[in-house]
Amino acid sequence: MYYTHRLKLSLLLLLFSSYTQPAQIINWLHDDVATFVKGSYKNFAAVGTCFAVSRYVAYDMSKELHKVQKSALLEHINFLEIGAGTGSLSEVFEQQLENLVKQNVIKSYALVLVELEPIYIETLQKRFGSNPNVKIVCQDIAEWETDNQFDFIVSTLPWNSKFFTNDSVNQIQSKINEILTKHGVYSFVEYSLFGKLSRLIRSNNQIENFALKRQVVENMVEEQGYKHKLIWRNIPVPIHVYYLHKK
Repeated sequence: MYYTHRLKLSLLLLLFSSYTQPAQIINWLHDDVATFVKGSYKNFAAVGTCFAVSRYVAYDMSKELHKVQKSALLEHINFLEIGAGTGSLSEVFEQQLENLVKQNVIKSYALVLVELEPIYIETLQKRFGSNPNVKIVCQDIAEWETDNQFDFIVSTLPWNSKFFTNDSVNQIQSKINEILTKHGVYSFVEYSLFGKLSRLIRSNNQIENFALKRQVVENMVEEQGYKHKLIWRNIPVPIHVYYLHKK
């Protein structure tokens, strides 16, 4: 398993090298990705990938955030990110929310970052610990309790990972629907290739369980989804972004 992760990282660097210069790769490795990969090595089943989601995804999600604010005439925005990782997307969301405040579009906001892996929590604390509007929670989202309702919920949880079962996916999706406001939007991502490739390396029993789990996700998209976009600029693997309304 260790050598498999090393191979994935090597392939990632090879692909990335075609888009940038060696000096940029060094800086990149000392930033978000280095921490992300360490977390992936420690608990690959939970992290689900060695590829961090790019900021282009956050930029696309932010467009929908602006639409939610405008349509509901929100003066305060409650924003929840599930699986915040090292905070590369969170930083974009924070900037977008801060800009809305500066432009007097909204009066205030609360950004809640839920992350299970302690190694990522350290990075999140360094990045956002000084912002009183940002709350960092180190807990499994399925076990996290809150009385708040959220206008925008983002999840980068790897549903295709064997860490998630049919029951756990159902539980998390139900929780998201409970805490999403009536005008709110829920967005989640899936890498374009991993779902298909994962079928090739699973046992028959795992394939059956995977199919049940996929059905839960697909039903959710069919019932609640209103928009889907493939972000090609998510390097090195394109990523699907789904947008859903409250059930």
